[in-house]
Amino acid sequence: MNDWPEGWHGDNRGDRYGRGSANAQPESARVMRQVRRGQAAPPGPGGYGPGPSAQQYGGGVPPQPSYVNGGDDGAYGNGYDSGYNTGQVYGSPGGGGHGGGPGDYDHGPRPAPNWRRRIKWTAITVVTVLVVTTVGTYFWADSKLNREVDLSKVIDRPEQGEGTNYLIVGSDSRAGMSAEEKKKLHTGSAEGKRTDSMMILHTGSNGDTLISLPRDSDVEIPTFVGSESGKTYKGTGRHVKLNAAYAEDGPELLVRTVEFNT
Repeated sequence: MNDWPEGWHGDNRGDRYGRGSANAQPESARVMRQVRRGQAAPPGPGGYGPGPSAQQYGGGVPPQPSYVNGGDDGAYGNGYDSGYNTGQVYGSPGGGGHGGGPGDYDHGPRPAPNWRRRIKWTAITVVTVLVVTTVGTYFWADSKLNREVDLSKVIDRPEQGEGTNYLIVGSDSRAGMSAEEKKKLHTGSAEGKRTDSMMILHTGSNGDTLISLPRDSDVEIPTFVGSESGKTYKGTGRHVKLNAAYAEDGPELLVRTVEFNT
């Protein structure tokens, strides 16, 4: 039994269609024959429902869709067009494709950055960092000061002016050092204490000033009160090197000598 329309069967599809070819040249393009079925059979016995026999429509073969002209005649006999031959794209603009309406995933353009707000917060952050760093540095330096010096023992001090003066002194005293530390630092075992480095730092509203006091400066030792004995030593007008004041009675006499001579 042949179901192909118009008596078409496998032998008349061409001499070499589907059977290979010994020719070295490729086969030329070939047009497929159109397949057209008759009108869909009404339901009936032997088919898909009551009605005339399905043998009248091809010996029991169910109705087939027509693919003539790429399905433009309406597949399945109801005018349905898949749309694939026309390049139609299904879905909504903006990447919907999930049943949503147009623009479901389109959030619009990004808002322009608020530069005024950014600059304000950047300035606040920088100022905060500077203030914290400055205050932290001040307290760190203040904690390193040697507060064993009792300036209340210094007599005849000048009146307090604007700003603050710091006397910065380096001592070569070996007091409290072990023999191992002296050997490691190559300090030797010199007795006494000398101030070879002396500087005055002034801080105030008119700016900061730092000056160095030469250790060999010729100065007069004034009247002073001994830091250990508490006795008053009258000045005799004797002159010594500046670093000798520290060696004679420690930092209190050095402060007294610097203030008296300056």
